[in-house]
Amino acid sequence: MSTLISYRALGFSVTSAAIPSAGRNTNVFDFALMRDVPIHESLGLQFRWEVSNLTNTTQFGQPNNNLSSSGVSQITTLAGDPRVMQFALRLSF
Repeated sequence: MSTLISYRALGFSVTSAAIPSAGRNTNVFDFALMRDVPIHESLGLQFRWEVSNLTNTTQFGQPNNNLSSSGVSQITTLAGDPRVMQFALRLSF
């Protein structure tokens, strides 16, 4: 199940989503902030900032289940990505 919230405040368009993934305790919070600036009748500019995993929540992978390994039941991987930010500038004509 995913929850999506979108609203406008002070000329900014804000979108956020809490998206649970497969596995235990793998909820992440994604966020986007956009600003549309009209330049001319047929020309516009959009500033955009997007963040994946805004709270930088650690998502550990599954434990090693190989019984013949010395690392049995150890978690050595991550199931998700760390915080990733993206800035964009879009010119529409």
